[in-house]
Parts: sequence; C-alpha cells; structure tokens
Amino acid sequence: NRRLKGVKAFKHKIINYLMNRSEKGKIGVGESWFHSLLIHENIKNKLQYFYETQKIPHMIFHGSPGTGKRTLVYDFLNKIYGNDKHKLKTNVMFVNCAHGKGIKFIRDELKFFAKTNIQGAQNAAGVMFKTIVLFNADSLTIDAQSALRRCIELFSYNTRFFIVVENKHKLLNPILSRFCEIHVPEFFDPNLGKTQNLHQYHLTKKYGDPIVFHKWFDERLGPVIQNERDINDLEAMNMASEAYECGISCLDLVKWVLSNKTISECKKANFLMHFEKIKSEYRCEKMLILCLLLDGVLDKTQPGFPAALN
Repeated sequence: NRRLKGVKAFKHKIINYLMNRSEKGKIGVGESWFHSLLIHENIKNKLQYFYETQKIPHMIFHGSPGTGKRTLVYDFLNKIYGNDKHKLKTNVMFVNCAHGKGIKFIRDELKFFAKTNIQGAQNAAGVMFKTIVLFNADSLTIDAQSALRRCIELFSYNTRFFIVVENKHKLLNPILSRFCEIHVPEFFDPNLGKTQNLHQYHLTKKYGDPIVFHKWFDERLGPVIQNERDINDLEAMNMASEAYECGISCLDLVKWVLSNKTISECKKANFLMHFEKIKSEYRCEKMLILCLLLDGVLDKTQPGFPAALN
C-alpha cells in the first residue's frame, strides 16, 4: 500500500509539472501570426462587443476558403473560456459535418452534449454556456438541418451554436434567421496586389515557397504534358504514392497547374472546376491526388489540357 501511494504521488507530481509547463507555454489570444496581420478588424471589434456586453448570439461565419474563419472562431472561444483548456474541452464540441454527419448524429450525440451540465464556474466576463461549433454545416441534408433547427430552439438557453461554412445559401432559411451572420472577406495583399489564401500565406511565411515541389512536378509531369511520353494507370498510382510520401498535397498540384505556362487559362479553369467538384468526395489525400492525375492532368480524353492530353 505504501508503495502504491508513492507511485500515485509521483504520477501526481508529473501531471502537475506537465500542466504548469503547458500553461507557461500557452499561446495567448493576441500572439498568433494571424493577429500580426491587421485584417478583419471590424469583425474582431464586433466579437469584442459581444464579449464585453455578455450578449453572445448564435453566429454563422461564412466566406471563401482560407479567409481566417476558423482562426476567428478558435480565438473567440479562447477569449470566452479564458484560455482554460479544461473548460474548452468539457464545454465546447467541434463537429465536421462533411464527415457523414446526418440526422442520427444531430438527434443523438449533439442533443446529448447540449443536455449535459455546464462544467466549471463562470469566467471573468460572466459568460456561462456551452458551445457547439459546426464546420461545413452546408454538407448536412435537409432532414439533418431541420433536426438542427429544432435542437437550436430547445437548447438556446444554455448552448451557443457557431457555424462555419463557405456558402451560407445552402442552409435553410429558418436556421439563417436564428443566427448573426458574419462574412469573412478575403485577405488582399497590397504588396502583391491580389487576394491571398491565409492558410497558404502562413505556410509560405513559415516554410518558404515550395519550389522543390514545383521541380518535382516539372521532372515527372512536364514530359507527359509536353507529349514526350505516355503514362499508364500503374505509373500514375506510383506517382501519386511518391508525391504523397514526399509531403506533396493536392493543393501543391493545383498550384503547379496554375503556374504552368504551357497550360492555357481556359484549360486551367477546367482543371479548377474539376477539383472543386470532387474535393469534397475524398477523405484520402493520396486518392485525391491520383484522381486529379488520372481525370485531370493525365486525362487524354478531356479537352481541357495540352496536346498530350487531347
């Protein structure tokens, strides 16, 4: 028994040490790279007003990909729950509706979370509620959205719903009428004179421009595009596997196609439309790369690409 108590005491010391270490190394709300960019100030001011007045409504964050919607939500949740990881873990539920979340999930798991008691005391601002964050809620079926609307009606007294979508018009009007809509515009880089995807902007600032990936595509796909040689399905599979193992994503492939001077603007547009159409159907990066190679870049029957592809 004495030995068991000693082991428990040692474990308790280790846990306290790790918790203190994580608290010291925790990144504050205003210290991320996102806040070094003076963007979305009007949205931040609106969220700050909601926080100070203790009147936080249900909110929909909508806008193009890479505009900073998720970062705004994460930072606002950190502010609401005082950067307390335990409160965030017990009082916040994150749901990606693109992963096959249907009416059964809404009626069972989401409603069960909304019924549970709120964990922890009130924070400094006196805010006391749970939060359910729904990413890609526009992927929900009509029945699932109707169940979600009913769930919002029942549990608004102790739960706030934050929805993050690209296209708000795919949501039912009864849901839109119950939410405060916040449009997150694209980031315009004055140095480049064009809009920037913030996710790609962050990766470029942190890791540099992926020139190595472009060289890999030039060596492997360049000869095929210029009609120097043919490629079969097995070679395409090996190429997709090799690209995936090298850390290359489908976004790198898209970026290479857009920057390739041998592909016309019309053909690039066809490739982008194909990518936007199929990207939500795949959860495996390697399979998506292979599909883009076979049905996009290397598809000889598609009239949207150079001579080797016609």
